[in-house]
Formats: sequence, C-alpha cells, structure tokens
Amino acid sequence: MAIIVTETEFQKFRGELHSQFKNLADSTMELLDALCSNNKTASVVKLSLNPLFRRGHSALFKAIGALSFREVSKVENGEGEDSQPREKEEMPLLELIAEVVQKPEQCPFYLLGLDCTSLERQFAKTLADRGMVYQPTQIKGNKPITIGHNYSMLAVIPERQEGDAPWTIPLDMSRILTESNSNQKGIEQLKAVLSNPKLAWNKELCVNAVDSAYGNKQFLSPLQEHQNLVTVARSRSNRVFYQSPVISETPVGKGHPTWYGARFALKEPDTWHEPSSVTQFSYENRRGRIVNVTITAWANMLMRGGKATPTHKFPFTLLRIESIDDSGKSLFKSMWLRECTVNCVKSGKYTER
Repeated sequence: MAIIVTETEFQKFRGELHSQFKNLADSTMELLDALCSNNKTASVVKLSLNPLFRRGHSALFKAIGALSFREVSKVENGEGEDSQPREKEEMPLLELIAEVVQKPEQCPFYLLGLDCTSLERQFAKTLADRGMVYQPTQIKGNKPITIGHNYSMLAVIPERQEGDAPWTIPLDMSRILTESNSNQKGIEQLKAVLSNPKLAWNKELCVNAVDSAYGNKQFLSPLQEHQNLVTVARSRSNRVFYQSPVISETPVGKGHPTWYGARFALKEPDTWHEPSSVTQFSYENRRGRIVNVTITAWANMLMRGGKATPTHKFPFTLLRIESIDDSGKSLFKSMWLRECTVNCVKSGKYTER
C-alpha cells in the first residue's frame, strides 16, 4: 500500500521528522536511514558500516544517547513537562506519524494492535530496573523466563493489498516499569492515542485487537470510557463466562440483585446455550487447500467482576471460530474471541457500521 504519494510529500515528512531531534539531528537521521535499509545487522555498531551512515561508530552511539522523546501517555497526562517556559514546539511525533496513516477503505474502522514484548538483558548488571520477563524456551521443564525489560507497543495495522509486506505503523512504544504491568501501560497508551483531538481517528470507529493476556477485567473495564473503541480479545479455552440474567417482571424482594445468569464454560459444551448466530464461509489457503470456517456467536455474555470492575454492566459477544477441511478434520484448535462493543451500540453512532 502506497503511504507517501509523491517525492515532495516524502521530503516534507523527512524535514518534519528531522525537526523532532533537538540534538545531533543529522546523525540521527542517518541512523534511521541505516536501520530502514538493513534488516540483517547483527550488532548496533555494524550500522556504522552502512553506506547511508556516513559517520564513524562513535557518532552512532552519540546519536542514540541524544535521543529523547516523552512517552505519549505521559504527554497526555501532563507529565514530563519542563518547569521552564518552552518555545513553540514542532508538530509532536505522534501527530506526524498519524498524518501518513491513510483512512481505511475496505473496512469502516481503524485497526489497532497492542502487544507486549520482552528484551533479554541478562548480563547487563548495571542496567536499571531489570526484572523477570517472559522468554519462550524449547527445553521441556524449563520456565519460560529471563532477566530484562518489557515493552508495550501500540500500532496501526494498515489495510494491505495482495503482495504488500506484512508491516505495521508504530504509534507508541514504552518500557513497562517493574512496578507496573502490561495492562496498565496499554490502558495509558490507548487513552492517549484515542483522546487526542488532532488525530484522524479521534471520532472514528477503532478496533483494538489483543491476545489472551489482555482478556481480563483489569484491562477491559477501563476501556469502556472510549465511545469509539471496540476491543477484540482472545480468550483462553479454560475460561468461564455467564449469560445475562433473566429479569423478572415482578418486583424482587430484599437482597442483592442478580448480576449473572447461567454458567458458560468454554471447556464444557453442555453448558453452552443456543447461539445468537452462526456464520459459515470457505477460503483457499496458500497451499491450495480448502478451509471451511464456522463462526458461532453468543450475544450478551458477561465476565465476572467486582466492585471496582463492574463487568456485569458491560455485556459482550463471544465468538467461537472453527476451521476444518473438506474431510471434516479440524485444522486448528478452536479459537475463542470476545468482542466488546457495548459503548458503540449504546451510543448508536456506529450501529449501522
């Protein structure tokens, strides 16, 4: 997908990006050019050998040391501001990036992706605030952990045409302090990006796709304040949800009102009630194999919460996705997704979409 249409627009973008760097701007731009043109560099110092980086290796490390950006979430909350009066600033980096994000044409929403990644720094003993982070291992019995930092990245996933590279547009990437967690950082990033009135998607429908690590009440409940956000979260197959309770027409007596209905355990098909809808379609994969997909949906489902997280007020749609071949053999493990769209439906603004 073409992002920069003309050379003039590309030069303008580079000029505005150059103005973001207050110190060693030329060296930093050459460092970015070296990074963008080399995807096989084994070490940082080897970037100084890239033809686009015309300086020595010492200039490379000086450029890295001079980089200084305030986190998007901290800017939104008014943190990190200097006590001294500042001159008029250039366009913030987030707004500059947002300018190259084209309005979706195939779908009526902006697709966002949020995820957490770890960086191993096991032997960097002088590095501040290291902690235990996740790292996959192929050795059976070993715990999948190491020592390092966690980073949370929020990105826009642009629409792609056939043959386009699978890439994303990062909006914000911040380190997660050991005293915090990925849920808290993700909430801060989404709030900052969705609440900025200068961004194109401020009042447009946005869909945020996350994995099962974010499918909990601590993450999903605070996001209900964003009227234009739909969150699609994957669920582990051992989760238990609940139907919406049946409200009696007769007045109830004393006692706590009913918040949750019948139990719905993903591992126990006998607890599943009649679905709201069933959709089926087929497609041909890259190997020429026909895949038959069945999407079963249950509307108005609930997740158990508490006083601080009143999840009974925020019903969602539960989806089960099955993929089988023509012989009826299951190709993948069934996928469970939660589609939290309550605010969009309540507001009525995005109902037709």
